[in-house]
Amino acid sequence: MLRKGGLAIFQEPVRNSQLLRFLRRLIPYQAPDVSPFERPLTDQELATYADGFSSYESKAFLLPTTSLVNVALPGRRRLIHACIRMDAAILRHFRGLAYYSTARVVRLIK
Repeated sequence: MLRKGGLAIFQEPVRNSQLLRFLRRLIPYQAPDVSPFERPLTDQELATYADGFSSYESKAFLLPTTSLVNVALPGRRRLIHACIRMDAAILRHFRGLAYYSTARVVRLIK
């Protein structure tokens, strides 16, 4: 619960692309800290959730390739950090790819 003017910032997994949702279902990996009932939201679902707030901002992070590298090569911190930096540069220069991001940081003000 937030008071009027209160600020909430959180990261949320997202999956807008139907193709990516389909492909993800083919990969049996599930992180140990994720319950079987959780699922990534869509940008539209996040926007609908934000309807009751006076301010809503969302920024895309991570492209699917970084998630794949993280699953395929766990523990390779330098490589993962390089992928994250590369994703940030790609998303900065090609804003249309934000649709395919796998995570969003959301900022809400009540």
